Amino acid sequence: MVDDLKPAIKSFGDMTAVTPNIDKLSKKSAIFTNNHVQIATCSPSRISYLTGKRPDYTKSYQLQTSMRKMRPNIITIPQFYRNNGYTTVGIGKVFDGRSVTQHDKPSWDKFYSPFFSRSFNENYDRPKYGYQNEEKKRVMDSLVKKNFPDGPPAGTYMYRWFKNRYKPPYSSSPKPDDTYPDGATASFAVKALDTIGKNGKPFFFAVGFSKPHIPFVAPEKYWNYYNKEDITLASFQERAENSSRKIYHSSGELRGHVTPEIKYGLKNGLAEVNEDIQKNLVHGYYACVSFIDAQIGKIVDKLESTGLIKNTIIVIWGDHGYHLGDHSLWNKHTVLEQATRTALLIYDPSTNKPQVIDSPTESIDVFPTLCDLTNLNKLDYLDGKSLKSSMDNGVSSKKYAVSQFEMFGSKNKMAYGFRSDKFRYIMFIDKQNIGKNISKNDIEIEALFDYKNDPNETKNIIGYDNYLVIENQIRNDAINFLNNYFKKI
Repeated sequence: MVDDLKPAIKSFGDMTAVTPNIDKLSKKSAIFTNNHVQIATCSPSRISYLTGKRPDYTKSYQLQTSMRKMRPNIITIPQFYRNNGYTTVGIGKVFDGRSVTQHDKPSWDKFYSPFFSRSFNENYDRPKYGYQNEEKKRVMDSLVKKNFPDGPPAGTYMYRWFKNRYKPPYSSSPKPDDTYPDGATASFAVKALDTIGKNGKPFFFAVGFSKPHIPFVAPEKYWNYYNKEDITLASFQERAENSSRKIYHSSGELRGHVTPEIKYGLKNGLAEVNEDIQKNLVHGYYACVSFIDAQIGKIVDKLESTGLIKNTIIVIWGDHGYHLGDHSLWNKHTVLEQATRTALLIYDPSTNKPQVIDSPTESIDVFPTLCDLTNLNKLDYLDGKSLKSSMDNGVSSKKYAVSQFEMFGSKNKMAYGFRSDKFRYIMFIDKQNIGKNISKNDIEIEALFDYKNDPNETKNIIGYDNYLVIENQIRNDAINFLNNYFKKI
């Protein structure tokens, strides 16, 4: 599981990306180029993915919502395999810690804390406040000493405290991979496979990586894979013509990452970021993607050297996409393409068959797919649909991928996005109507984008005469879908 990983991968069609390890695995895997998460924010997306249920069922729309408080008896993917005799082990960022206790204890035989069980390189100091760059660490140390002469009070969340004070959005150092949390996680995962793979039991092993989440912090060598001057910025950095402001946001996650030299503006509710900083941000994102690609490669190499690759299914999944300046948006938190579209790769050792699936798929499809691939009976209440037929034959599995997100500036409205092979339809309704029968009259905001003719979402074509047939069709499909689903929750 990879935080904030959009399909910035060469084998997925991104020619900027340097991702040799995932590319190599792609040659014998199914890759899903039109896969979408159900909600483009960390904790709710992970809950949806790991339970095979949509956010309107899990009731997880925000980071701090407790999964077990909302749905005490919900079954997660690792819990399902544990119940079926598998050893389940996790390390790193799998669930978001704000939504579960003890990493969701029912899911695991053993979970290794993201912060205290990694194999850090003992020849170097550990990262501080998320950074390994010595200059950045010195500045942050001095700020802490100035503001907390006796040390930060118990319970002070320093990651949040640095927000809007001194929090570089990108950084590098010449230190090796395993001086960084994700590098240390990969080292630990490689060692753990020696134990997990030898006890004679089938296993489920989840490894969660934190990058390319901002701040874009990675070893210098991965930055050197790219030339800053060759970085291409988003070609369309405005709101789409004829679109509501409520579809967008002010990129608050980015704007909290400041230094005396790096600051941002706001114009008409959108972030203003100068071109030099934009290039550094995009450069940093891709450097982090290459860094994570290398860590994934180490784990796959271990599976190959031990022979475990012959009977181990591998899933690579990003918990949501990422805006890199399109529409003047940064981070995620929308129902637009760059936020919902994410990387999904499934390697099935029984076939070693490469397959590219361009039709819409959803992250909730992974749970039932794994059930089919491991010959276990699926839970009958899962919302996703198995992708095994798509993997075997390349056939389409569904008409739409459905995402949702609360409207920017209001927690009382919910946006839904319906992504087909060519279009995206967006509709906003009042959250009070979730679970009720809705009609066209309940739709407050709409948008329609044609990706064949407008891949950058520059124009909302709702109301255009030549699109009225498709507009009415998708709207009716969306209303029917929600009404049918609302009956289940």
